[in-house]
Amino acid sequence: MKKLLLLFILLSFSLVLPSQTLLLWLDGADPENDGTPPANGSTITTWSDKSGNGHDATGGISPSYNSTGLNSIGTVSFTGSEYLESTFDWETTFNLGDPYVAFTVFIPTDFTDNRVMWAGRPGNGPSHAGTATITGRFQGRSYSGTPFLTSTLTANTGYLGTFGSNSTTSSLFLNLECAAETPGTYGAFNVGFSTSVGANISSIGGISNFFIGEIAEIRIYDGGLTTTQITNIETELTNKWGLCIVLPVELTDFSGVALQDKIQLSWQTASEYNNSGFEIEHGNDARNWTTIDFVKGEGTTFEQQSYSLIHSSPHQGLNYYRLKQLDFDGQFTYSPIISVNHQSDLSHISLFPNPVRHVVTLHLQTDFTGKGAVHLYGPLGQLVQRHMFLGEGIKTNYSFDLDGLAAGVYLAIVQIGPKKWEERLVVKN
Repeated sequence: MKKLLLLFILLSFSLVLPSQTLLLWLDGADPENDGTPPANGSTITTWSDKSGNGHDATGGISPSYNSTGLNSIGTVSFTGSEYLESTFDWETTFNLGDPYVAFTVFIPTDFTDNRVMWAGRPGNGPSHAGTATITGRFQGRSYSGTPFLTSTLTANTGYLGTFGSNSTTSSLFLNLECAAETPGTYGAFNVGFSTSVGANISSIGGISNFFIGEIAEIRIYDGGLTTTQITNIETELTNKWGLCIVLPVELTDFSGVALQDKIQLSWQTASEYNNSGFEIEHGNDARNWTTIDFVKGEGTTFEQQSYSLIHSSPHQGLNYYRLKQLDFDGQFTYSPIISVNHQSDLSHISLFPNPVRHVVTLHLQTDFTGKGAVHLYGPLGQLVQRHMFLGEGIKTNYSFDLDGLAAGVYLAIVQIGPKKWEERLVVKN
């Protein structure tokens, strides 16, 4: 339900504003926005805004540059006493309740206090915040609503937090997984208040909750982002910072059932992220595989999805299947292997020639052997002939004479062992 609600929120963003707008972009890999990283350990007096809006973070107590902060990529390092202030002003940017989406890439190293990475403020506290909390979790907070939390963080580990809010609900992702949602409530914005980075600056000027760790990147967009755009940004940030995030398609069921001469495969997913689709692979020994079809996926969705496929030419006996789930970026994962026992009835009969005058030949293909019989019934349902034969297995040919029968349509019933077949026979003059 949380995932479904988050999807609704993100989709609602795209209905409010016609297109995305990048409002604030602080990039730890290029804090001076000149394409040249600073010297390791140098002071960052101004963290330049790369959005083009000029919302540079400056002033306060300057943090330092760490050239190998996250997977050998530069970050801005905070040790518990530094902070900067961006001129990004929530009051002049948003009307009360306007939707936005914020992305934060960070490494927390200390949980002895609530460690604020960034915060924008209304009149009654940090309304928009990404925080590593005293309980060792990632917190999102919107307006004056109750903050909500993710699962436990691990110190010195890189994370991507995605935080979205609109006029009724706020939702939080950590490493692409839905963490929580909460109803939003609102306080009034303070005119002219900026956004703090690395600490919380209250509306009365107090500084607290200093962050300890590395801030790699902060991006804040308006609510014009579509679900696909959010997915693309998360994928870009994950790849850029080398985050080890594994979020496979959540496969909840994969099964098969034999249907006469076919096999029906069915599977379900609880959620999908970046899912291009499924290649269905088939084999008769669970070692050698052949792709038999492709079923398109739903991209990114947090609703249950059901899929099915009919395999029209299975092997006799055990058939093995697996799904190869493909992401849009070419990554793939395999499902568990399932087996379906296919024992199709390959038996069949024919009478030739048909229509016939004198002698007809029964062509019988079956695995059964032993004594068999042909019963011939007339137009009124009466038994008119009975012939015995010996079934030889695989193929049996047996001829019998129809002399003495009047022209008409007859019913031939052939039986051998437990199997019985019916065939119409036309006798002509």
